[in-house]
Amino acid sequence: MSSSLILNADAESADNTFDYGFVPAPRNSSDNPVEAEDLIMYKSRECQNGTFQFYALVNGFRNGHVVAEHVGKQLLNRLFFNDDIGNLDTSDSDTAKQVDKVITSAVKDAFIKTDSDYFNAEIDSVLAERLQQQLVATTEMTLDRFEQLSETEHKIAGGAVAILAIIINKRLYIANCGNSVAFLVKFGKDPDELHAFQASELHESHEIKEIDRLQRAGVDPMNIDGPSRCFGDYFRKTGFHENPSIKTALAEPVCVEPAVLGRFEVNESFCFLLLLSPSLGQAILKIETDRKVSEYIIQLFVNHIREEGSLKGAAQAVVESIYQELQAKIEHGHLRPLETSLSLVVVPLNDDIVDLLRASEKSIHAQSHGDNTVDSYVDFSEYFIDTPEMQDKRNDIEAKIASIKQLYKENRKLRPISED
Repeated sequence: MSSSLILNADAESADNTFDYGFVPAPRNSSDNPVEAEDLIMYKSRECQNGTFQFYALVNGFRNGHVVAEHVGKQLLNRLFFNDDIGNLDTSDSDTAKQVDKVITSAVKDAFIKTDSDYFNAEIDSVLAERLQQQLVATTEMTLDRFEQLSETEHKIAGGAVAILAIIINKRLYIANCGNSVAFLVKFGKDPDELHAFQASELHESHEIKEIDRLQRAGVDPMNIDGPSRCFGDYFRKTGFHENPSIKTALAEPVCVEPAVLGRFEVNESFCFLLLLSPSLGQAILKIETDRKVSEYIIQLFVNHIREEGSLKGAAQAVVESIYQELQAKIEHGHLRPLETSLSLVVVPLNDDIVDLLRASEKSIHAQSHGDNTVDSYVDFSEYFIDTPEMQDKRNDIEAKIASIKQLYKENRKLRPISED
């Protein structure tokens, strides 16, 4: 396994337990080792009322390897090794709602305290060093001092996003902070159908919830570059006043509060859960235009299991297939070279997953956020056709979008439609 991945698992990829796939980012130089910015975790233990399983995918960005490693360790300690959570009785339907509240509160508290501890333990000393460097540089800025200051600022700029799944005695919870994605797959009433929906909340500045939150913080959402919620990332949190594009904010624009979804009672209708890194979802969007991201990756996954008759290695095969398709487009000059790694975690939710998926060919019905949603009525397939004519049209459209953004910035004439 590449040195740019940290794997913390009770077992290697195995049937009915856990599977993962990972393709590292290309190295710019063979002389410089790649720091691990991706962390995959799987832990399982017996607790008072059954089995406690913990799955997590943490992805660093902008030199975020220190953040990612800190987040992985802290979330594991605060959640998986938390006996107050492990000993909850999730089997009693009368107390289920109270249990859900306790777990949701514990998860949110763990994310917030993990981020706070990162700034206290990892960043405070670096900030003190940076202040000293700035004071020295005011007397005389040499090339060496400039490089030292740049390196120090690079250390505090890193961030990380995380998505995790907790299963306590057949009760499933999913939490995420950032732009990772979870897809939950269930069997339909028809045994030949699989129903998939997004089981995570996307934290990016174009999402309605985040637009509203950012505007209340006095920030133009268009000035948020990267996930709108994450761990670390000093210059968009505590140090936002040093960031020219968001320095007028009324509060820290980027927060770490996770979205906790789920509280699912896992039964025989559940099939599996996929946790995708942000870069993997973006890669699929770049290579596939006819289908939803969920449909595309789930079909790849199911096809591999049907062909190989095993869950083991399925995730790696899926990620490598996506990587190869992406590379083909890059080599033809249609896309920029890949700069980040691709990672995927599979959470099996049915002991008979392999036999059930192999029993017959499955049709996949994908929804965005559960059963009460309407499929998008906009078809972008023609927009992404690789012809000179469509390239000209895309350039024209992108120029118009840029002008609309400028109008919004200057005159504030555009308002987002409210969630209601």
